[in-house]
Amino acid sequence: MRVLPCPGCGVKIKIPDGRTGRCNCPKCQMALMIPEVGGQTPPTQTPQGGTLSTPPQSDPLQLPQTQADLLPPLAPQPQAAPRSLKTGGPLGMAGKAKKRAGSASSSELKQFLKRLGVGLGILSVVLFLLGGLGLIAEPIALTACFVGLGAAIGMIVGGKVWLLVIAFKESPAQGLLVFLVPYYWLFFLFTRKGRALHALALIVAALVPALICGAMLTVFLPRYQSGGSFSSSRRSGLSRSQLATVEERIRASRESSPDADVLRNVSFPTFSQIGRLDDAKAEQVLAELPGYVPGSFLYDARGRKLSFQYRGAKEIARQYGLVLASQAKVIMSFTPTFHDQPLQLTEAKSDAGAAATETSQPPATPPVTPGAGADPPVERTVSFQTLGQSPVNQAAADQALSQVNGYVAGSFRFDQQNQLVTLRFRGSDAAATQLGFALQRKLQMTVRLKPIFAAEE
Repeated sequence: MRVLPCPGCGVKIKIPDGRTGRCNCPKCQMALMIPEVGGQTPPTQTPQGGTLSTPPQSDPLQLPQTQADLLPPLAPQPQAAPRSLKTGGPLGMAGKAKKRAGSASSSELKQFLKRLGVGLGILSVVLFLLGGLGLIAEPIALTACFVGLGAAIGMIVGGKVWLLVIAFKESPAQGLLVFLVPYYWLFFLFTRKGRALHALALIVAALVPALICGAMLTVFLPRYQSGGSFSSSRRSGLSRSQLATVEERIRASRESSPDADVLRNVSFPTFSQIGRLDDAKAEQVLAELPGYVPGSFLYDARGRKLSFQYRGAKEIARQYGLVLASQAKVIMSFTPTFHDQPLQLTEAKSDAGAAATETSQPPATPPVTPGAGADPPVERTVSFQTLGQSPVNQAAADQALSQVNGYVAGSFRFDQQNQLVTLRFRGSDAAATQLGFALQRKLQMTVRLKPIFAAEE
């Protein structure tokens, strides 16, 4: 038994001894020529008692009769296509396989982009709806901004995690490089194809909710921040003509009501203010209204209420509140409460807390006590406890306090060791409290607004 290698596919074909002629490769069907053994036909033997005879010449392409019976007759075979020595398949199949793989990857990317586009469309519609409702209510505006920002961050994080998984599947070294080396993930993105393009599309798509969120913040911030261009329209609700109507109602009530000269102490509940309430602005707004007692406005931030005094009927208290909310940007309730005595600031639990609370919202001037006339012109000595105050320039402090009514010029003294401010004034106890506020506003001193009066001789 002989072995004949196929030059086309390399398969080794077993050939019986004595087989000559042609045959086909059982794998690639390539036609092969079977060589003779030694290149000569074997000699024939002479029979006994006879002469040497020459065997009849046969066709070289014909198999001997004894061997031809072993194989089926050869049929003409078509010419086989040349095959690749690397893969064993026909030439050109590797390129076709690459084309098929590339077309499949492109088809998957298109399907992913379609689904991503649908998701972005739904997200955009939701954000625009929340943004429209956010123009009405501030909590909805905050929700819209948080949803947009959260969607953008989630898409970026999701894309990077997806890219990290792809890198680790390729090789642990690539995964570690993407995870540890800054900006290597960008190089990995642009040098790979397939699923890496899906992760890149997800990261780029995060720009859509981010841009929508930025546009909403551009609209919402000036609308809901204190002092913004839209803040007055949200909280005031009164035009110039409406304000004029309110003032006319107050004047008409004072002219016709028998209680036009009755002094009222009224307070209104307030809510959390956006920014700091400007008590000087509130005092200025109320001072322009008829019947208001100048210097009586008081805002208690800890107690969440404001109070002031006016002369007139109880029915016009809401009119003062409307003007105050409109012009001074106060977020308040319009349910007035009347008191027999002027309100005082709510005491804090500790000295530091009291100083911090009373410093945050000082009134412009002290309230007026009902039935009392002008402050008695009696000089009194008052002291205020300070908290960690550094040395103060006495001349500058005296000059600043000289603008406060009732202050006796040149009487300012500061004892740094005992943290005590002492000065003299002319007026009532309420005027002393006003001096404490002046120390806070004009000299930026941290004092407890609880005056200590010295015993008069």
